[in-house]
Amino acid sequence: MFGQLKLDDETFDEIFEYHKRKIPQINRKWTDFNEHDPGITFLELLSWMKELQQFHLDQIGIENYKMFLKLIGMKQRKKQAVRTVAGLYEIEKEFSLPKNSRIYAGDIIFETIEERRFAPNRLLSVSSDLDEKPCQGGQVLLRFAHAFPKETCHRLYFQMAEPKEGKRQPVKEGFLPLIQWRLEARMDGKIFSCKILKDETHGLLYSGEIQFILEGLEESGQAEASETEMQLCFIIESGEYDIAPVIQAVEWNSILVEQTETRSTYEKVSVLEDRKTVYLNSRMARQGKLEFYREKEGIWYLTEIEQREILSDRVRILLKEGVEETETLYAVMYEADFEAERSYEMDGFPFQQIRLENTELLQDQMEILVTCPFQKNRFERYQRVENFYHSSPEDRHFVFDEEQGCLFFGDCERGIAPKGELKIIRFTSSKGLKGNIKEHQLKFFEDGTVPAKVTNFEDTSSGADKESIEECFCRFMQEGMQTERAVTMEDYENLVRQTPGLLIHKVKATTSFLKRSWENQTADNTVYLVVKPYAKEAMPKLSRGYEQNIRNMLEKKRMIGTRIQILSPEYVGIYLFAEIVCKAHYKNGKEQIEEAVRTYFSEELLDFGKTLVYGKVYGLIECLTCVERMDNLSIHAQGKGVLRKPNGDYQMPVHALIYLESMDFSISWSK
Repeated sequence: MFGQLKLDDETFDEIFEYHKRKIPQINRKWTDFNEHDPGITFLELLSWMKELQQFHLDQIGIENYKMFLKLIGMKQRKKQAVRTVAGLYEIEKEFSLPKNSRIYAGDIIFETIEERRFAPNRLLSVSSDLDEKPCQGGQVLLRFAHAFPKETCHRLYFQMAEPKEGKRQPVKEGFLPLIQWRLEARMDGKIFSCKILKDETHGLLYSGEIQFILEGLEESGQAEASETEMQLCFIIESGEYDIAPVIQAVEWNSILVEQTETRSTYEKVSVLEDRKTVYLNSRMARQGKLEFYREKEGIWYLTEIEQREILSDRVRILLKEGVEETETLYAVMYEADFEAERSYEMDGFPFQQIRLENTELLQDQMEILVTCPFQKNRFERYQRVENFYHSSPEDRHFVFDEEQGCLFFGDCERGIAPKGELKIIRFTSSKGLKGNIKEHQLKFFEDGTVPAKVTNFEDTSSGADKESIEECFCRFMQEGMQTERAVTMEDYENLVRQTPGLLIHKVKATTSFLKRSWENQTADNTVYLVVKPYAKEAMPKLSRGYEQNIRNMLEKKRMIGTRIQILSPEYVGIYLFAEIVCKAHYKNGKEQIEEAVRTYFSEELLDFGKTLVYGKVYGLIECLTCVERMDNLSIHAQGKGVLRKPNGDYQMPVHALIYLESMDFSISWSK
């Protein structure tokens, strides 16, 4: 955090004595400095006022720091609930898992964030030829013992190994996958097309889910062939990998869960054609209490329930009143033991507060309704704001401090003071950082009737507590040191290394690169970027996907008028021949020389445009303990733009990388 400036650094006596000593410099006739003198009395008064002002100026509180953060464009990060993927196994029969179903890791609660249907199945094998064919035509084949159900969206969770060469940058908006998939389902010798709805793996670059639906299955007559073996084949249609992905595990019965404990929530629901019937499927709808509201022009009208029927896979609700087409229907669900805690009576006076018992609440998961003035069963939704600085007397605003677990309301000048019944319609808590768990800690369902077991595949790290003011200031300082604009050559190189989704081995930015190796001229206002990616082969070229992602990332960061040219490295092969006399007792001298030369070329000549110095290679070999003398050394380099100097050195183009093509040593031993 920034160093604090102390403003209240003088006492009353120090202020008074300092100014009293200056009196003779201003007026020599003033000689009486006793307390009875009126001038001294005024000086004491002014000294007291200055000391008082300094004291108040030095009282900087949390709200002041928050305003300072706002002035520099920063905002404290909120508490983050852990999200992870839970895998179900040993499924005994087909069943549906409702939304908000609870899964426990010890005493830590996780909740499903969606409804999901599961069916027993078994993965027979996983095969891939991406290592030999990481481009068009490469395949990943999954064999399952049974066909997937046709009526649902299917999910496959892929757990991928981290590349040995480095860690890929996180994917951001605008990232173009390196490859494009096509998914096929195969049963009984027939091929059925599949539609990929979502690919969180970005072409198996990261761990994540692939969501898809089977197409054409029902028309083919295979809809009920659940006992038939099914093959899912991912085929590369275009693009190529830099490094072939390695699949560690595949889970097909998985669901996304979040480390939250929901006591009350609401959702927008649709009604059937009779305008009265509603279907819900969540744990809260099954086990908790329900309220329905018809919303029109910002007013929520409480609607009574005529019938509630719990079916095998959902809950059927029949309302007493029909919902008009101009109205929006909301279902509020809350736990039975939360009913007393969700309702408060407001008195309409300024500066009202509600202190909640729970201090682990999520800031974004607190929403309330308040009775409209003089209108029964009609409510208005209050909006949560950070503070009341911009609130008018009529604004329905409230401030929620999740650290204290307290709701604050306005003073009728900045935010209206509520009067009447207040209802909490969304109330969710999370442990934040303490909610992170190790792999396989998810153990059991709250509902003991679920016919399956559950676990988690990986350690979690996404849970975080609310960022403190000090941490926010530190982040501001760190972000200020990061490269956000491409101005210098170093800026361009740093930005290329940060390109999302790519593995960059080397990069060189320059403006002096010859447009063509045979033309002695350069292009004005052009930055040339020579990029070498990590790849399986020793001398990789840039793929189209790499070039497009680098260009898209730099487009918004380059200076206006600057053109960008992205190039692959020029690989220059070096041929060595030497006649060497080794000492007689070094029978393995040739092996030692070859190892020293390989090390020199692999460690010393790694940078772009590195000059090959004849004298260094000569001295490297001659100084080896096994060498008696060297009679001849010949070095030859092949490549565009390579210049040989009279002293035998080779000057390489700025975009060139040297590699050892071959070495031939004629070895003899001294007598």
